[in-house]
Amino acid sequence: MLNTHDYIKCYRDSFWHWDSKERFAVVKDGITFAYWDEIRSYLVNLSTIGLPTFDVFMAVMAASVGDEFHQVPLTIQKHLCPSATQSGISSDLKILETINSLDPTYRRGENRFVLVTTLLERLNVKLIELVSKKITEELTDPDKDFFGIYGPEAAHHRHRVVSQLKALGNEFPTSESIIEAMLGFDRNAINLDSRLPQVEEHKDASSFLEQLQKDLQTEKMAALIPYVQSGMNFPIHSRQSSERPEGGVSDLSNKGHFDQLIVSEFAYDDDYFLSRIVNNEALYFQREKAKNRNEEELCVLIDSSLYMWGLPKVIATAIACSVGMKEEKASLDCCVVGD
Repeated sequence: MLNTHDYIKCYRDSFWHWDSKERFAVVKDGITFAYWDEIRSYLVNLSTIGLPTFDVFMAVMAASVGDEFHQVPLTIQKHLCPSATQSGISSDLKILETINSLDPTYRRGENRFVLVTTLLERLNVKLIELVSKKITEELTDPDKDFFGIYGPEAAHHRHRVVSQLKALGNEFPTSESIIEAMLGFDRNAINLDSRLPQVEEHKDASSFLEQLQKDLQTEKMAALIPYVQSGMNFPIHSRQSSERPEGGVSDLSNKGHFDQLIVSEFAYDDDYFLSRIVNNEALYFQREKAKNRNEEELCVLIDSSLYMWGLPKVIATAIACSVGMKEEKASLDCCVVGD
């Protein structure tokens, strides 16, 4: 019976390899396409339909990565079909180019899992349920780690991967056929570890922090926020126009402050002057209102690439939350962008 070590191993002549330092899977030209925890989470979910050949799964994952890595299919072809001479993608691996040409919205987050599952469930070659279940149990065992396993070169394995990808390409000849199949996917069955919890929007910064502290998935990050905030100092910004006497005279009025009385009022004798004041007959000048200050916005950019996963991402998220809460008190709009 196939064991987890043999299933998960990376062949020496494969199109990808493990990055042992960062626990990532990397295409041979250096493009990172998945991290180990993500791979394990995908496999656990895929076990319900039967696990596919591991390198077929990795090829689909690699083809669905990023928005600008259009050379990935050719890199995969160079290692799976070293004898291929054409400059473009071969017909056997056309499915990889089709996946890579999909709109980026279909290759991100939850949609990426739907894409991978939709494709792989159509494969005819899968592990039997008993083997899939055994591998899944070992992958979810916290005492076992199967990351970074390598195997010898195996030409017959490459032929097996290519034949399965060719069959997949016959099943999905166009990007439209893939999208149509994705529309019928039951998203309620998804249970990915990498999915972020949906946090309700809170206008009060303190209540938002309390919500983060109560959530088991964010409590550690929330514990960092007060320490980060203590080192921040943002000046208070006023959105209103200045009250300083700026600008020229815009109008005359019978109401105003005494320092705005027009000079001619002081020409009257004391009794008549006081009478005009009491009867609201005295004239005051009104100054032009200063222009409102331009609304300012603070934008926090966070690197959300795979190299930020782990502790750096926790710290970056804590800093972003801290800045947002501070800026709320400073009357500035704040947005956080992950790229």
